[in-house]
Amino acid sequence: MRWTEEEYQRFVAEQRALRARIAARPADSEARLAEQRALRAHIAAQPADSEARFMWRVIRLAEAHGWTYFHGHRSDKSPAGFPDLVLVRDTVLWIECKTNTGKLTREQQTWLSLLAHAGQETVCWRPSDWEEIEARLGRKAGLS
Repeated sequence: MRWTEEEYQRFVAEQRALRARIAARPADSEARLAEQRALRAHIAAQPADSEARFMWRVIRLAEAHGWTYFHGHRSDKSPAGFPDLVLVRDTVLWIECKTNTGKLTREQQTWLSLLAHAGQETVCWRPSDWEEIEARLGRKAGLS
C-alpha cells in the first residue's frame, strides 16, 4: 500500500504531536533529564544474552528517540539474510543485530552490501556497541 501525500502528512503530524506530548517538559528540566537517564539505564541494564533480547533493547531505545520500527517476526517467511530491523525517523536505518560473538551469514552480508550500495545506512550492532547505538539513535541524520 502506498500512502497519498495527505495520508503521509497526517501520519507525520500525529507522530510530531505524540513526541510533543512526550517532550512536554522543558528539555533542560531536571525531571526530564532524570527520566531520560533512568530510561537509558533501564534499557542498558536489560540482559542481552541473545540476539532477540538485544534487538528488543535496541527497539525500546529507538522508540524512546522517536524512531518507528519494522521487524519481521517470522524470518522463515522473509528472504534469507534480510536485516533484523528497519528504523525510520528522519532517515532509514537497516540493522542486523548480533551477539558479541555472532557472525554475519553470507546472505546477511549480501543484503547489507546491496542496501549500502543503494545509498542506505546499514549497520551490524552488538551489545558491546551500546554507547555508539545510543549516540546514533539520539542524533539526527547527517549530523556527526
